[in-house]
Amino acid sequence: MWFRYKSVTVKISFLFFAVIFIALVTQNSSLPLILIVSALLHEAGHLVSLFFTRTQISVIYLNIFGMKIVKAINCRMNYRNDCKIALMGPFVNLLVFLIFLTIFFCINSIILLQIALINLFLALFNLLPIICLDGGSALYSFLAMKKSSLKAYRTLRSISVLLTIPIIVFGVFQLFITRFNFTFLLVGMYLIVLLIFKNPKHL
Repeated sequence: MWFRYKSVTVKISFLFFAVIFIALVTQNSSLPLILIVSALLHEAGHLVSLFFTRTQISVIYLNIFGMKIVKAINCRMNYRNDCKIALMGPFVNLLVFLIFLTIFFCINSIILLQIALINLFLALFNLLPIICLDGGSALYSFLAMKKSSLKAYRTLRSISVLLTIPIIVFGVFQLFITRFNFTFLLVGMYLIVLLIFKNPKHL
């Protein structure tokens, strides 16, 4: 599915809708809906920062890995703005976390705590300095301001591997101990997929 808004083409993967649909109809709890809304708020943070930094874009892709933004061909490279754009998504999640945690202490509703913790998890996870996560994109932009883009990419890739391997090892250990909890293993495999198939400039 795709549509055009002014000069921007928006493409949405069928799997994007499929994953959302399956998550909503197969779960009896409100957690999938909270996670989906929190993820959309995260991506909205990126879009708002694109607007305020006046970054010209040509295509926006939405798929199961998140949102990918392709800049316009005539858009000038600005690593400082790229760093701001990358960090705005986690910043929105941290802001939501603080707001709902404050309300939770006033009202003491479990769903408010769930919203707060899910947004905290999304913020912290995306701030990891790993390729294709927001922390990785921000680190790449910061390093590219100090050295060549190739050296920045090689440094980021090394850091990404060093962080991903312990997550996978811990995931295997966790699965071995609990026999059923494979959360960290899935996270590690997801990061491996990002390392293999995605470019460090994807948000």
